[in-house]
Amino acid sequence: MKDLASKLEALSFYDESFIKTLEEKINNADSEIKNAIFNWLDNQIEEEIIVHDVSFSLLKECGMEVIGAYLTLDWVKRDPEYAILALKSEYYPAYKYFKDKQQTYN
Repeated sequence: MKDLASKLEALSFYDESFIKTLEEKINNADSEIKNAIFNWLDNQIEEEIIVHDVSFSLLKECGMEVIGAYLTLDWVKRDPEYAILALKSEYYPAYKYFKDKQQTYN
């Protein structure tokens, strides 16, 4: 089994400098998120995870790639109030999907 850095390098859309950052974020992610990322890297299976009404599939629909979507869910788990406010911000690329979504965090 290849190590995480090798798996990320094999994807070819991450440059070397970003792989180290991604590796650290993945290794520090919540276990559910980390397992989903490894499942995708190993088996190309995208697991649906929903955190505070933010779903993996919605983030993908917003244009995020798989690892970015999972790491965004990890951010929502760690800091839901700030993350959801940021997702609803007009400066965030996914703004149009989140601006009308009812959330418990205002």
